[in-house]
Parts: sequence; C-alpha cells; structure tokens
Amino acid sequence: MKRLSSVVKRQSSDVDDTPSVIRNLRGGWEGRVLWLLTIALALVGQHVLIPTYDDDLGLGLGLFGLAGLGLLALMGRAETLEEPERPMPRLARGRSHWALWLNVGLAVLNALLVLWLLRDRRWDAPCWDALVLWGASMVLVLLAGLTMENHWPSLRRLGGWLLAHWGELVLVAGVTLVGLGLRAVALDAVPATLGGDEGSQGLEALRFLDGRLQNMFVTGWLGVPTMSFLVQAVTVGLFGNTAFGLRVLWALVGAVTLPALYVLARLLFDDRRIAIIATIFLAGYHYHIHYSRLGSNQIADGLFLTVALAALVWGLQRGSATAFAVSGLVAGLGMYFYAGARSVPLVLGAVLVLVALTAPRDWRVPWSRLALLVLGFLVAAAPMLLFAVQHPSDFSARINAVGIVQSGWLAREPGLTGKPLETILAEQFLHATLAFNHYWDRVVWYGLRAPLLDLVAGALAVLGFVYALAHWRERRYAIPVLWLASVVVLGGALTENPPSSQRLTGAAPALALLVAVGVARLTDLGRDLWGRPVVWRVVVPVLTVWLLVAMSLRTYFVDYTPLQIYGGENAQVATALGVYLRNHPAERAVYFFGAPRLYFGFGSIGYLAPEAVGRDVTEPLAGPPVFVDQTRGALFVFVPERLSERAWVEIAYPGGTWHTIPDHRGVMMLALYEVDQK
Repeated sequence: MKRLSSVVKRQSSDVDDTPSVIRNLRGGWEGRVLWLLTIALALVGQHVLIPTYDDDLGLGLGLFGLAGLGLLALMGRAETLEEPERPMPRLARGRSHWALWLNVGLAVLNALLVLWLLRDRRWDAPCWDALVLWGASMVLVLLAGLTMENHWPSLRRLGGWLLAHWGELVLVAGVTLVGLGLRAVALDAVPATLGGDEGSQGLEALRFLDGRLQNMFVTGWLGVPTMSFLVQAVTVGLFGNTAFGLRVLWALVGAVTLPALYVLARLLFDDRRIAIIATIFLAGYHYHIHYSRLGSNQIADGLFLTVALAALVWGLQRGSATAFAVSGLVAGLGMYFYAGARSVPLVLGAVLVLVALTAPRDWRVPWSRLALLVLGFLVAAAPMLLFAVQHPSDFSARINAVGIVQSGWLAREPGLTGKPLETILAEQFLHATLAFNHYWDRVVWYGLRAPLLDLVAGALAVLGFVYALAHWRERRYAIPVLWLASVVVLGGALTENPPSSQRLTGAAPALALLVAVGVARLTDLGRDLWGRPVVWRVVVPVLTVWLLVAMSLRTYFVDYTPLQIYGGENAQVATALGVYLRNHPAERAVYFFGAPRLYFGFGSIGYLAPEAVGRDVTEPLAGPPVFVDQTRGALFVFVPERLSERAWVEIAYPGGTWHTIPDHRGVMMLALYEVDQK
C-alpha cells in the first residue's frame, strides 16, 4: 500500500514536476508586452489569412513574420532556452548467434520464394499461397530482431512499469476511445454522401468477396494496390455493402493513430504536456476526423508515418533491434495503400541523415540495425517492388496522372499561362504550404470553405513551427519539420491543383505536434513572466486544448456537415439512387437518363446496389423508347435537366408510378417512373 500511494502521488504531480524549458526570462513588463504582442500578431495574421483573397496574403504573412520575430526575441531574452537534448547512445551490436541467422535466412528465403511464385502470376490468378509466405517472412524479420536484443523485458519489470504509468495509460485510452467515437458514430449519415471514389473502392472489395479478384499484389482501380481492397473487404464482409461497412476500417485506422502519436511524442519530448496536447488535438481535429470517416485509404498515410517514426526513434534511443525491424516493415507495408505512404522510407532516410549530421561523435548506428531496417522494408515491400519492375506504368499510374512532371503539366503550363517556370513552381509551393493557413481545399474530397487549420490552431502551429525551426539541430524538433515538409512537397507542390486535401492527410499528426509545441512553449514563457506554475503548466494548456477541440468540432459537425459538400452533386445523386435501389429491390431493369452529367456506372450506385441491372440512355429521346426489355419491369430514372423526356416514356408505358428524391434542401435530385412487367 505504501508503494501504491507513492505511485499515485507521483502520477498526480507529474505535470507540475516537469521542469520548464524557459528559464530566467529577462525584461519584466517589456517581456510581458512582447509575449502578448507575439500572440496577438499571430492571431491577427491567421485571421487575415483565413479568406481566400490573395490581396490579404502579403499582410497576413507579414504579421506572421513579426510574430515569429517576437517569439525569437523572447527566446533570446532567456538565459536557458531548453535543456540540452540527451545524446544518442552508442548502440551495442546485439547478440549474434545461430537463431538470428536462421531467422534472417528463412525470411530472405521466404521473400525470394514469394517473388518466384509471383513472377509469372496472372493479374486475375489467386495468390493466397504467396500471401501466407509473405506474412511468414515478415514474422521471421521480427523474430530476427528479437533474437538480436541484449535485454529481454521481464514480467516483473513490465508490471512495475504499468503500475508507474497507469494514469498515463488510462488517459491515452480515454482519448483514443473518444477519438474513435468521433470517427465511427453515425458513419452512414456523416458524411451523408457516399463519394464516387469510395464506391469504386467498395466495388473492388466486393470483387475480393465474390472471388472475382484474388491477387492482392497488383494494382486495381486508379492504380491503387489491391492489398488495400483486400483489407477493406474484411469489414465489408462483416457489415455488408453499406457506408458503415466501407468506412469503419478507416475510422479504426484514424483512432489507432492517436496512441501511436502519443508514443512518438513521448519519445521525442521529455514532456507529457506535448504528448497529451498533440493527441487530444488530433483526436478532435476536423481534417483528421473527416478522412477517418471516409471509405478510402488516405488516412492510413498518417498512421504509417507515425508508427514508422516512433519505432525508429525507439530504436535509436533504446537500441532496440526489434524497433528497427518494425520501422522497416511498416515502411514496406505502406507501399500497398495510398501513394502518399510511399514517402515513409524517404522520411526515415532523412531522419537517419539528420542524426548522422547532428550527432556524428556521440552516436552511430551499428550496421546490423540498419541492415535489419532495410531487410524489414525489402521483405514487406518485395511483392510490390517486383510489380513495379514488371509493370512500372501501372505501379506509378496515379503519380503519373497527377505529378506535375510525370503528367507533362509543368512542361505545358508556361506556354498556357505565359508565366516563367520559377513563378509557376513558387505558386505551387505557396498553395501547398498555405493549405493549412490560407487557401481553401480545391477538391470535393473535403471542400472545406476555409483553410485546414482554424484561427487559434493556425496561429499556434506557425509559432510552433518557428520554434521548431529555430531548434532544427535537435532531433525532437527537426523530425516534425521534416515530416511536414515531405508531405507538403511530395503531396502538394509536386502534384497538380494544390491544395488537394486528400494528398496531405499524412501531415495531420505532424501538425498536431507543432500545435502542441506552440502551446507548451508559450505557456513556459508565460510561467516565467508571471509565475504561478500550476496555472501555466496545467490550467492554461488544458483550457487551450479544449478550445482548440471545441472550435474544430464546431467546424466539422456544425458548420461543414449540414452543407453536404463532400463528394459533389453527382455523388449526392448517385448515393440517393443507390440507397433507393438497395431499399427497393425488384426484378426490373433501370434506364438512367443522367448523361452527360452522370452515368449508371458511378461507383456509389454499384457498391450500394450491386444486384441492380441498368443501362444509360445517352441520347435524348425523340420518340417512345424502343430499347426497353419487355420481359421484365422497368424503372426510368431522370435527372432534372432531362425530365422533359418523361412524356415519351409515359406514352409508351402509361399507368406507371412516379417518385421523386429531394436533396437535403428539399430540391428534387431525381425523378423515378416505375412500370411493372407487361
């Protein structure tokens, strides 16, 4: 009992015992004025940038520049800005014996066998044998990492650790459950529209379920790896071809990102506040919530980046060979999902280069750890890398379509606009970088009529970025900056039509870290200027993070959701028709008068009502329709602009029943005329 009471006491005083990183700030009232002015300039700068008018861009950036200078000046007034980062240890080589080499050898052998099996496998051929061997090879890589460990955790030590951190674990579990609720509740209704791309991915999952698709090591719809559809088929098989069945997997992925981010933040910063603030902010961040509620795989980018970086940092700090293996495996697994996850190995490489440059004397990575990292990546990515070699155009189809270089856009744009190349590239970078503070989303994937960060979060993220950039030689700050920069450049500046929000989802956890840095360092400055440590270490951060979450949730659930912007008008119409056909099954043929705006093959219709049989009526009727199958009933579906053709249908088939389907505003989206079999 005595030990338990001491643990509880330590848990309750964790926040207050954490030392401030800002000490002995000079300046008295001048420092307080500068602190207030810095925050005010950042808030006003973000307020100016929120509209999309480019006339305000210079003013907003100028105000942010002054806020950044104010923060740097405050940092310069402090005698001690931050405790020095603990040097990376010289990692021991780890144990090397027959079990290690056996696991490595079997992993390589299994991977080679997988490649041999897949070398001439048809795209439509089953690959379950290769899938089993591929999974076994990854398990063997993990076992190789475990056999290399010098110290094995004991159950007694694990129990002591759990007892010492029970409060922290309960908090993280609670935040994760709340985050899951925000992402999984009412998935059928929020968003109300099932996007066309969601439906198309759902159709690929249905192909796995009915056996038409059995190769998970190739690419499918729009160049997306079919492994993503296989994973999605699990929840579709469990919950049916509904919006919930399609979306719940990615809601879980978004929720799992939360504890992963907490672990990464705790490893990077010896400050629970930053980890807690970052995790709570991401749990309530409207941008991350939205993509977690879609039946599409973009939200997995953030999870792959977070887990791979957390494992790498754990390996660097603790010398864990298993962590290096996990980091490599996660980087390789990212190759099977959205194209943005292909940046994971690049970010890991950049972090290793950074560490080598900033701590060349204090630390070096044994070749065995790097070899395990590379081995994990190659084993996990091997089937997709083979596919990339055999079918490079299919592997890079999506990148070739949207990349400014690969698609030829960059070569064409100077001639079309008359702008020099450097101006075009500068505009691309500006639009991508300011997606979070200034420019609106340009695609119907989200279509938020505001930047991706709101007033307070945008100001704090910029100040956190300035602080991190000023400390770029410290890995804890350089990693989120490198992370954010890689997503902005690869998913924004180097692709067409930035900002396109679906390509930037991997940046959300990095933004959460920078927001948390902004909150923590500003409150440290406030504590040194005004005293009252409990207020500045606990009350102010708690109030700030709840303000951030409240504003974000209002943005998504109160301001954005009722507008039903997501997916666009065609997706709304297709969703309504798919739901109708699903809820009113009948032996009939559907004749769709939607061209040239919308066609029956739209993914949302096919996913929600896969049994429906229909055809498009592409040409306007000039007389009674002669193409109708007389042996079965018929459902004629009209979009409003083709409703005038209904007269010919009524002449040919009198006595039918009319229905209309309105949108959320009560405006007619579809008119349906149903006739029974003659």
